[in-house]
Amino acid sequence: MVKTMGKYLLRIKYNGKNYKGWQIQPQVTESKTIQGVLEEKLSIILKEKAVLFVAGRTDAGVHANDQCAHFLTNREIVSYKFLYSLNSLLKTEEISVISVEKIEDENFHARFSCRQKTYKFQIFHSRIPDVFLRDFSWQVPLFDQIKAKKTAQFLLGNHDFSSFRDSHCQAKNPIRSIENFHFEQDGNLHKIYITARSFLHHQIRIMVGTIQQIIARNQPPETILEILEKKDRKIAGPTAPASGLFLEKIEY
Repeated sequence: MVKTMGKYLLRIKYNGKNYKGWQIQPQVTESKTIQGVLEEKLSIILKEKAVLFVAGRTDAGVHANDQCAHFLTNREIVSYKFLYSLNSLLKTEEISVISVEKIEDENFHARFSCRQKTYKFQIFHSRIPDVFLRDFSWQVPLFDQIKAKKTAQFLLGNHDFSSFRDSHCQAKNPIRSIENFHFEQDGNLHKIYITARSFLHHQIRIMVGTIQQIIARNQPPETILEILEKKDRKIAGPTAPASGLFLEKIEY
């Protein structure tokens, strides 16, 4: 009788500063990736090759507070013991596993079952840099949160985001639907939460970079509508740095 493989979901946090993103890059063996580290540690514990299927790949330097990935195994797992063992192996890394959960739904997939994702982008507004936020924010001398909110409202809903995707984006369809923009402020630290089912490559960082450029140039918020309608990456703003971006929440 063939034993049925178990499916387990990991929820993961990481500081992406010293990693080349989530995805293993076989052509660059010296590159350290989140997936590569986790699969190596999982394989040690499971005593079999582990393969992770992720909710959303993050780029080099991007962080996560709630990344999700599942794997299949023939081994029986006791969640709390497994969690302790895995985090013990990760103690020299800037990665921690928050939880491990057995998934009974055979059709569940960490990526394709995802209903929506929320990313957070942090901007630190000051002419004096904050050394403790350097790796976790975009530090700019000027930011106007009221104007940023007005500008962001034009990006809500279903649009062709061709102006806001990287030239190497492989998505066949540039249409995406932004469900929510939410802004919070803690002193000089501004937090922008953006929710959608999926995003184009670098879409969030280009949207944030464009909003910041509109503020810096003292342009009206409606300027972003013109950029959206042109469907041309060249007229949008810069790609904001990866250091400010966090994968904040995955919802199933």
